[in-house]
Amino acid sequence: MVIPYARRALAAQQPALRVTAARALAILAADAESALPHLARALADSDVEVRVAVFEALGEFSERAAGFAPLIAERLTHATTDEERAAAADALQNMEPDRDNDR
Repeated sequence: MVIPYARRALAAQQPALRVTAARALAILAADAESALPHLARALADSDVEVRVAVFEALGEFSERAAGFAPLIAERLTHATTDEERAAAADALQNMEPDRDNDR
């Protein structure tokens, strides 16, 4: 299974590998709920591209990641780029329980 490898890759030394891991977990969101805590920890990554990928991945989990909304909102206040702010805001919007998701 790919999920355990992707979870471990979130802690890799290379930012590009961490980005790829977050994107892989987003694609596998239906089967990857066990990765949510790992993704949440990756929100503290020092690389902005990794954080953007993690926000996007968390957004793919929609309501299933709603428990992480307070953490995402807090990280939004520390966002350093417009892309990061947009990714965080989109993730939060995707987590809204009454949202009509087409996922």
